[in-house]
Amino acid sequence: MADTDSEAGYAIAFEYLVPQETRAAFERTYGSAGDWARFFGQDPSYLGTELWALGDDDGRYLLFDRWRSAEDYRAFRTRHRDEYDRRSAETAPLYASERLIGEMLRR
Repeated sequence: MADTDSEAGYAIAFEYLVPQETRAAFERTYGSAGDWARFFGQDPSYLGTELWALGDDDGRYLLFDRWRSAEDYRAFRTRHRDEYDRRSAETAPLYASERLIGEMLRR
């Protein structure tokens, strides 16, 4: 996994609403060193994850997964579709809602 922001050309962002009782597990799973980051990290085009908790402590989080390109992200998803779907189903109980905010390109 690369560690320089200058390589990041693509990010996908999600908003999560997480109940108090699952926040610690959610942060361990979705954080920059969590299960999802390790799963994505097997691909050299993955550039890292950032998890931000909104300051009002109502359980809202923003998550940014960074990749070299949208094509690299989509190729990873295609190659690992079954594993991605299995992980998604297993981790869904950690949050009350998930919303795609959007896909961003570095200019």
